[in-house]
Amino acid sequence: MSYQTSTVTRSNTITHTDVRNVIWKIKSDMFQLRLFHDMFDAEYEEDMSYDLFQWTYRGYADAIKFQFYNPSTYLAHCEIKYDITRGQVTGSDDEILDPSKSRLAREGILPEAEGWFPDKITREIDAIILGMHAKADNPELLKAQELGLKIYSYPEFLYEQSKNKTRVVIGGSHGKTTITSMILHVMHYHNIEVDYMVGAQLEGFDTMVHLTEENDFMVLEGDEYLSSPIDRRPKFHLYQPNIALISGIAWDHINVFPTYENYVEQFEIFIGKITNGGILVYNENDPE
Repeated sequence: MSYQTSTVTRSNTITHTDVRNVIWKIKSDMFQLRLFHDMFDAEYEEDMSYDLFQWTYRGYADAIKFQFYNPSTYLAHCEIKYDITRGQVTGSDDEILDPSKSRLAREGILPEAEGWFPDKITREIDAIILGMHAKADNPELLKAQELGLKIYSYPEFLYEQSKNKTRVVIGGSHGKTTITSMILHVMHYHNIEVDYMVGAQLEGFDTMVHLTEENDFMVLEGDEYLSSPIDRRPKFHLYQPNIALISGIAWDHINVFPTYENYVEQFEIFIGKITNGGILVYNENDPE
């Protein structure tokens, strides 16, 4: 198998010297990936649906308040860290089970009661982050819309927190978690700090999502499933990568993309979202 690297140029070409240096560093040390082979077994691949996230939150401004829908989906099964002196995180869900429940309780943000409570949605909330499994008629969502609050889908929020960074997005029907994991392990091996979002819990990493103010790069697992009940765009359309990789294409999510052609079109749109001067990595021997 050989991979082709293409530079995407539209206008005002942007060079990414630092990015290329990292890429060549990875290439020179690819043999080390064999060391991590045992970390990518079924235990870490069992959930590829983006239902389980770990969240690292660090406040970006004073008194930011976030309300999460489906915290057991987006916050639990995780270790939540946030700067309580600079922000406030709350959430709602209709059912919260362990290990989610214990972890939310440990961090002091377990909802007092399960269910949906529109009265707690107020103008004091700076942003709503909407999980994919909250329905469009969710009473808290309807209240947020009525109040005109800012509502982010999860991938939209990740983009907002990384829009001034170099974004590396791993797309494809299969292997996204494995490839993202390999990159993160190589970065970790070379003590290169990056932000990231990966769809499985990895050995050696505390969380599945890590956001900072200071890191220059973010590595994102780019899922083609829909962003939220009110944002029907595939998640990876929102990330606008500086570097994009497509592992391969095999028709998937047929409940959302009813034809093979419609599914392939999502990857064409993804490629079109690469920034000026960005890089696309793909297998040149793959007919797709």
